[in-house]
Amino acid sequence: MLIFIWWWFPRTYRRGVSEDNARLDDADAQAHREMVIQNAREILDNYRETWKQRELAKNAKAQAKKNGDVEAQVEAQGETRVEEQPSAPDPTMDSSTRSQPAHDNSVPST
Repeated sequence: MLIFIWWWFPRTYRRGVSEDNARLDDADAQAHREMVIQNAREILDNYRETWKQRELAKNAKAQAKKNGDVEAQVEAQGETRVEEQPSAPDPTMDSSTRSQPAHDNSVPST
Protein backbone atom coordinates (compact mmCIF):
# COMPACT_ATOMS: atom_id res chain seq x y z
CA MET A 1 0.00 0.00 0.00
CA LEU A 2 2.81 2.41 0.82
CA ILE A 3 4.40 1.79 -2.57
CA PHE A 4 1.11 2.61 -4.30
CA ILE A 5 0.83 5.92 -2.38
CA TRP A 6 4.47 6.83 -3.24
CA TRP A 7 3.70 6.15 -6.87
CA TRP A 8 0.16 7.58 -7.18
CA PHE A 9 0.35 10.87 -5.23
CA PRO A 10 3.43 12.40 -6.95
CA ARG A 11 2.09 11.31 -10.33
CA THR A 12 -1.29 12.89 -9.67
CA TYR A 13 0.34 16.01 -8.24
CA ARG A 14 2.54 16.44 -11.34
CA ARG A 15 -0.48 15.98 -13.60
CA GLY A 16 -2.46 18.57 -11.66
CA VAL A 17 0.38 21.06 -11.71
CA SER A 18 0.95 20.58 -15.44
CA GLU A 19 -2.79 21.02 -16.14
CA ASP A 20 -2.86 24.19 -14.02
CA ASN A 21 0.18 25.55 -15.86
CA ALA A 22 -1.43 24.74 -19.21
CA ARG A 23 -4.59 26.58 -18.18
CA LEU A 24 -2.57 29.62 -17.09
CA ASP A 25 -0.60 29.54 -20.34
CA ASP A 26 -3.86 29.38 -22.30
CA ALA A 27 -5.25 32.31 -20.33
CA ASP A 28 -2.09 34.35 -20.96
CA ALA A 29 -2.10 33.44 -24.63
CA GLN A 30 -5.78 34.37 -24.92
CA ALA A 31 -5.16 37.73 -23.23
CA HIS A 32 -2.22 38.37 -25.55
CA ARG A 33 -4.31 37.43 -28.61
CA GLU A 34 -7.08 39.80 -27.52
CA MET A 35 -4.54 42.60 -27.01
CA VAL A 36 -3.05 42.03 -30.47
CA ILE A 37 -6.50 41.93 -32.06
CA GLN A 38 -7.50 45.16 -30.29
CA ASN A 39 -4.31 46.90 -31.45
CA ALA A 40 -4.89 45.72 -35.01
CA ARG A 41 -8.47 47.03 -34.91
CA GLU A 42 -7.26 50.41 -33.64
CA ILE A 43 -4.68 50.61 -36.44
CA LEU A 44 -7.30 49.73 -39.05
CA ASP A 45 -9.79 52.21 -37.64
CA ASN A 46 -7.15 54.94 -37.68
CA TYR A 47 -6.23 54.07 -41.27
CA ARG A 48 -9.88 54.06 -42.34
CA GLU A 49 -10.46 57.45 -40.70
CA THR A 50 -7.38 58.90 -42.39
CA TRP A 51 -8.46 57.48 -45.74
CA LYS A 52 -11.97 58.86 -45.25
CA GLN A 53 -10.61 62.34 -44.48
CA ARG A 54 -8.42 62.25 -47.60
CA GLU A 55 -11.34 61.18 -49.78
CA LEU A 56 -13.55 63.91 -48.32
CA ALA A 57 -10.85 66.50 -49.02
CA LYS A 58 -10.46 65.22 -52.60
CA ASN A 59 -14.22 65.31 -53.14
CA ALA A 60 -14.44 68.83 -51.75
CA LYS A 61 -11.70 70.00 -54.12
CA ALA A 62 -13.37 68.31 -57.08
CA GLN A 63 -16.74 69.80 -56.13
CA ALA A 64 -15.20 73.25 -55.80
CA LYS A 65 -13.60 72.97 -59.24
CA LYS A 66 -16.84 71.66 -60.73
CA ASN A 67 -18.91 74.52 -59.30
CA GLY A 68 -16.29 77.13 -60.06
CA ASP A 69 -16.14 78.22 -56.45
CA VAL A 70 -13.04 80.40 -56.46
CA GLU A 71 -12.83 80.83 -52.67
CA ALA A 72 -13.03 77.07 -52.07
CA GLN A 73 -10.37 76.47 -54.72
CA VAL A 74 -8.05 78.98 -53.08
CA GLU A 75 -8.64 77.39 -49.67
CA ALA A 76 -8.08 73.90 -51.05
CA GLN A 77 -4.84 74.97 -52.71
CA GLY A 78 -3.70 76.72 -49.56
CA GLU A 79 -4.32 73.60 -47.46
CA THR A 80 -2.43 71.28 -49.76
CA ARG A 81 0.54 73.54 -50.37
CA VAL A 82 3.33 73.16 -47.87
CA GLU A 83 4.94 76.42 -47.04
CA GLU A 84 8.69 76.09 -47.10
CA GLN A 85 10.55 78.57 -44.98
CA PRO A 86 14.18 79.22 -45.75
CA SER A 87 16.48 77.69 -43.23
CA ALA A 88 19.30 79.58 -41.62
CA PRO A 89 22.66 79.18 -43.34
CA ASP A 90 24.91 76.51 -41.95
CA PRO A 91 27.65 78.21 -39.91
CA THR A 92 30.08 75.42 -40.75
CA MET A 93 29.93 76.23 -44.46
CA ASP A 94 32.31 78.91 -45.73
CA SER A 95 31.07 81.69 -47.97
CA SER A 96 32.37 80.04 -51.14
CA THR A 97 30.16 76.97 -50.69
CA ARG A 98 26.98 78.87 -49.87
CA SER A 99 24.50 79.11 -52.68
CA GLN A 100 24.52 82.47 -54.38
CA PRO A 101 21.37 83.92 -55.99
CA ALA A 102 21.30 83.57 -59.76
CA HIS A 103 20.08 87.14 -60.27
CA ASP A 104 19.62 90.28 -58.29
CA ASN A 105 16.01 91.47 -57.96
CA SER A 106 16.93 94.78 -56.40
CA VAL A 107 15.87 97.97 -58.10
CA PRO A 108 18.82 100.14 -59.13
CA SER A 109 18.77 103.54 -57.54
CA THR A 110 18.81 106.55 -59.88
